[in-house]
Amino acid sequence: MCASVSRLFEVRHILCHESPREKVYALDEVAPFLDYARQFTHSTSIALSELLTPSRNMLEVVNGITTSCEEIEAKILSLIADLKEGRDEEHASYLEESQKAWKIFQEKQCAFRADFARGGSIATYIWASERENLLTERLAQLRWFIEREEGDF
Repeated sequence: MCASVSRLFEVRHILCHESPREKVYALDEVAPFLDYARQFTHSTSIALSELLTPSRNMLEVVNGITTSCEEIEAKILSLIADLKEGRDEEHASYLEESQKAWKIFQEKQCAFRADFARGGSIATYIWASERENLLTERLAQLRWFIEREEGDF
């Protein structure tokens, strides 16, 4: 793998900086370049994950994020209840439909983000982190409706 990745970097350097007049690589080198680059990035993501969270394993980190997500979701549900209070049925219906659509978006967005590490051990962490970020944003959006002042749109 190291030899192939090294060769890939050499070819890349030549193509980007030397403006070659002749072919720099053989077509049969492309597939191994891509395969070994994928393996290299996968290994690198695992190594970086270990370096960034040395005292905790990935499962503990993801569990901590999951707990945070559950707390944020509870706040969201409370805000939704507050937003429905004193409103007519149509308004409440729009809010419910908005939340259903947002949850579908959340699932798809988390899957999209985690797919960058497809098959890697860090994919679960990326998925959970994206979910926490999205929940935090949604909480802020809903709080705005509660805290807004006359004239805010």
